[in-house]
Amino acid sequence: MLKLRRLPNGADVSFMMMPDGTLTATHTLAGQTYTGMFIRQ
Repeated sequence: MLKLRRLPNGADVSFMMMPDGTLTATHTLAGQTYTGMFIRQ
């Protein structure tokens, strides 16, 4: 897992490599959490 330092806007961002080779990202800001997945093509 890679966690970035808190961004200037207060957001927390982290990335995690999954066993199947995808990279998931989580972005949390003001109590809202957003997730996404990056897939190699």
